[in-house]
Amino acid sequence: VLVIHVVERPIIGVLRINGNKLIKTKDLTKVLNENGIGEGLVYDAGKVQEIKMALEQQYYNQGRYNAHVNVAVKNEVEGRVSINIDIFEGDNSTIKQIRILGNHAYNETELLKHFKLTKHHLWTRFTGSDQYSREKLNADIESMRSFYMDKGYINFHVESVQVSITPDKKDVHITINIDEGPVFRLRSYRVEGDIDKYRAELEKYIKLKKGQPFSRKDIVNTNKMITEFFEDSGYAFAKVDMQPDVDMKTKQVDVVFIIQPGKYVYIRNIAFAGNTKTQDNVLRRALRQFEGALYSEGKLALSKRNIDNLGYVEKVTMEKHPVPGKNDQMDVVYKVTETSTASAQAQFGYSDAVGFTAGAGISEKNFLGSGRAVGIQLEKNSAYGLVNLSYYNPYLTVTGIGHGYNFYYNKTTPGRVGVAKYSTDTIGVDMHFSLPIAEFNYLSLSLGYNRLNFHIDPATASAELITFVKSDGTHCDPADFPPAYLLPPIPDGLNFDSFMLTFGWTDSNLNRAVFPTEGYTVGFSAKLGLPVTSESISIYQATVSTSYYLPLYHDFIFHMKAKAGYGDGYGRMKCMPFFLNYHAGGIDTVRGLDDNTLGPKDSTGRPLGGNVIGVGNFELITPTIVADNIRTRVFVDVGNVFNDQFVIGDLRVTGGVQVDWISPFGPLRCSLGYPLVRFKGEEPKMLQFSLGTSI
Repeated sequence: VLVIHVVERPIIGVLRINGNKLIKTKDLTKVLNENGIGEGLVYDAGKVQEIKMALEQQYYNQGRYNAHVNVAVKNEVEGRVSINIDIFEGDNSTIKQIRILGNHAYNETELLKHFKLTKHHLWTRFTGSDQYSREKLNADIESMRSFYMDKGYINFHVESVQVSITPDKKDVHITINIDEGPVFRLRSYRVEGDIDKYRAELEKYIKLKKGQPFSRKDIVNTNKMITEFFEDSGYAFAKVDMQPDVDMKTKQVDVVFIIQPGKYVYIRNIAFAGNTKTQDNVLRRALRQFEGALYSEGKLALSKRNIDNLGYVEKVTMEKHPVPGKNDQMDVVYKVTETSTASAQAQFGYSDAVGFTAGAGISEKNFLGSGRAVGIQLEKNSAYGLVNLSYYNPYLTVTGIGHGYNFYYNKTTPGRVGVAKYSTDTIGVDMHFSLPIAEFNYLSLSLGYNRLNFHIDPATASAELITFVKSDGTHCDPADFPPAYLLPPIPDGLNFDSFMLTFGWTDSNLNRAVFPTEGYTVGFSAKLGLPVTSESISIYQATVSTSYYLPLYHDFIFHMKAKAGYGDGYGRMKCMPFFLNYHAGGIDTVRGLDDNTLGPKDSTGRPLGGNVIGVGNFELITPTIVADNIRTRVFVDVGNVFNDQFVIGDLRVTGGVQVDWISPFGPLRCSLGYPLVRFKGEEPKMLQFSLGTSI
């Protein structure tokens, strides 16, 4: 009699994972389940041991060489077991040395510039670039390989990589042995395919030069530009293949680009999906690809970008569908996810210049789905009050000319923030137009009228303000009149009519609106006050401003910002009215000096501003060491405001550091600056900050 006793394998009843931070529990659980270890599965002791070793290896690959995993299995009732996996992740091992051997054409310092991993130094406490990871090392080696391949070393290869750990498992030494091989040069290139009518035009897309080192990057870029040329010329299914012919004896390469354009493709229909509120025609006017026209990949992508930038679309995806039975037609569908465009806002802020600011507003950027914007804005601080009603239609015409109105009332009291003691009350309206001359290049034109009341206190007003009032706003300098001119009677104010014509131009290619890293923006504005009535403000003013971002080495960014302007009165007005002067000093212009304190002063020592401004800000933006919503910069500011002419010797210079934080309460800027060049009597204001929010 043969008796067979069967012992069933237990079932895993409970699986617990403890101590893991680097790898999420859900990710570990998923991997364990895929390998047969999970609640409800049959327990296999062999697999558990394999997983233990695999988990430890995973941590080793992340540079956690002192990590270890303990697996405890406990028998439970009813043929079940519980598994507890306790993970000690340990600390990252620190890179003490990276050596590259076998290099002859480029020294080790030059090659290590292409590595994100670095040996330990002062900055690595913040950047973490000295924390070893096999994935990061492999990426850096590939970056070095690309560098060599772009310099003609097509036989470059890595012979070995040794990673050694100190006995205490805290320090890592990396040695990379490479073989550069010889330099290969481009002997010839040619283009083949049914492309005779485009052959001459293609030459401008081929940047290759015979005799230069063979560059993989140049070849890939050329291949890409040729493909994009045909895709933008109506060939939706164009194919470009690059075939190199390497001559090992002469160390030269011949390249052939084989082009298969295919057939012309036309866009039959363009449709939209998901827009339950926004009218189709509002989305359609953002298109640069039109129905019935030849296919253009660039115009389709630009159309998608334009829809994305409308302000009332949260997300847009593009789908291309060849028309069944038609190999020369295509339909396109833009699927949009709309976002809320109506908003009620409460605004709170603080700056050293004006103290606390409070405001409220209601706006609708997509009124009744028409793409038109309407809004009302209220704002109040110690020196300024505003009520503004606005309307804007971005497409008055199909060509993209925008048109809008503003109706406003504001009150200013500059004396409350240390500037000359006067106040203004203004009520007005303006009509403005915007004209696109390129995708991100706009002209603007505005014509406005306002009635302005200018007030002073005759008992405390400066000689300059008294002169301005007694001359009916035509003169600003007391020296233009005899001393007796300043004696009573002194009016307490003036009334002005302002018929202001404003011209503007903006151009920008910044890569993003918040914390840009590259690109520029340039703006120009010119104002002309028209002498329509005897109380008209007759002035002219021109201002240019620019901002430029240049990426440098290892995520450092150079940023330059500049502003220059000049204005003056004409006709009956012999000077620029004080309330239209430029001002400088503070976190927005010259940091480290008090707000609005630079430039000419009145007879009481208060700043008047000036009709000439020149300001430059030069910054080195450092790599993010805390979070992506925080930016740190070292700055040098140069600038001042002047009367009538720019004087280099009167420029103020400051330096310091600034931290910007896109906080939950709005953008916060905090600068710590100190004057490097200042004049007697000018007090520094080292710590300055500004906070604004929209809830």
